[in-house]
Amino acid sequence: MNLTKSMFSMMIALGLLMPVAAVGCKGKGSDGGSQSDVKWPAQPADGTPLIAEFQALAGSGDRIEAKFRLYNFADKDVRGISMTLHYLDASGKELKDFPWSQSKGAGLVGKKGTADIKGGAFIPAETKSVTAELRSVDYADGTKWAIAN
Repeated sequence: MNLTKSMFSMMIALGLLMPVAAVGCKGKGSDGGSQSDVKWPAQPADGTPLIAEFQALAGSGDRIEAKFRLYNFADKDVRGISMTLHYLDASGKELKDFPWSQSKGAGLVGKKGTADIKGGAFIPAETKSVTAELRSVDYADGTKWAIAN
């Protein structure tokens, strides 16, 4: 009987704590839902509306891809992005750069949201990390942000 009361008390306590935990979530995912594991970087001082943060490399041989988390600081949905990827070795020396763009008709990243993507091609086997230099952002409303040349 004590075990049953204990379990009931624990279920009540968890039920009361769940809404508190949900309130503490930061950021919105590309699907509009909260992502509690997302820690946002500082917004760029130069007005760049989106950051592509390198997460990891996946695959092997000719099928290596870079995983990125996108952070959209704009109050608009992002439909597409264009970047220059810089493939770096273990010492941080650039091995190669590569132009990369990605778009999604339904939206790549929601406004003030995050999304995880894969990108890159012809990534050298000795690559240990990848940096992304944002060139342009296409918004779902038809507007565009681009770096000044």
